Amino acid sequence: MMKSKHNKKSNVGLMFEFLSRHMVSGVMQKDNRRARQAVRILKKFYHPRSSLYEEFNLFNTLLYSQARSRDSATKLLYAVLEKARGLPYLQIGRQKYNMLCEIYKVLGGRGFFNAPVANYSVYAAIQRMLDDARGHRQIGDIADRVSCEERVLDHLCDNTEVKRIVEYKRQGLYQERFDVDNLTYKILMEKFNRKWNGRLSVAQTKVLREYILSPNSKAFNIYADKKFQEVTSYLRNYQKKAADPTITLKVEAVLKKLMEKKRDLPYLLVCVKLCEDIAEGGDIGGQSAGYGSFVNKNPQQTIQQRDQESKKREQERKRKQQERERERERMKKNDIGNKQADYGRKYQSASKGLGGSKGLRGNNG
Repeated sequence: MMKSKHNKKSNVGLMFEFLSRHMVSGVMQKDNRRARQAVRILKKFYHPRSSLYEEFNLFNTLLYSQARSRDSATKLLYAVLEKARGLPYLQIGRQKYNMLCEIYKVLGGRGFFNAPVANYSVYAAIQRMLDDARGHRQIGDIADRVSCEERVLDHLCDNTEVKRIVEYKRQGLYQERFDVDNLTYKILMEKFNRKWNGRLSVAQTKVLREYILSPNSKAFNIYADKKFQEVTSYLRNYQKKAADPTITLKVEAVLKKLMEKKRDLPYLLVCVKLCEDIAEGGDIGGQSAGYGSFVNKNPQQTIQQRDQESKKREQERKRKQQERERERERMKKNDIGNKQADYGRKYQSASKGLGGSKGLRGNNG
């Protein structure tokens, strides 16, 4: 059995932290390829059916638990270590080695392991205790073992990770969570825009952002209720100032449907776009109607911008179509050339065969 010596490259918690930071860093630097590679490695080695994930769960139990007393912390620590004794350390070691090989091969090792981590000593002590319990890397020195155990117990009794999470919840959004949420939102919006070609308006994008970043459905329902009140108030104001009775009836139908589909995200997006179009159309001023926060202050400028975007999309569509046509022509020419080459080879082989048969007949004669 090996003597215990901490190595951050075999620390299941630190490796997960390094990969997560690498993923976020790649997206923030607009290096989506690097971010996707980090995500693929995380999914491959930290999937719920792997032995490495079982060790990761035990690691997180000690990292994010808060004990009420020293006795409770000691019981929790020994319960986790007892669970760790049943883990297959050879299989876990093989998975860690394969993960390291893939990281060096795909992501490169330079700078990957140098990111500073808060509570690094706690990460190291937890991993050393888990390795010792599995019998993989036993802590031979008694003083060293006691030091690791005391560090973990101190952490469980006064868990700074838990305090930080509580503070984050108290503040609502915190910087690290905000970065991750922005990452999620950015990836989702990129996929959405690729499919729908950026057809969402500014106001619709804002609503969708609130829906994605809301910590729970209750928070979004509060936002949706407020937004529905704004939409209803705006449409009522527009209905009063509309001279055409047909428009009045149609707005009344929209308002009736709006009350039935309250808190419904798709219908909220439609109504927000309706209010935005009304304000940009000049029938009723955005500021005077109380809907100025949803619309551009210069409607003419917004229309011009949309025209320019539409022209750009059309030009891009034509360019891609021309590229596809050129690619088809090139492939067609290649097919013709390949067929001609095949015919030439067949003709040469047939000519040689005929020449050989004539020689045989001449010799026989």
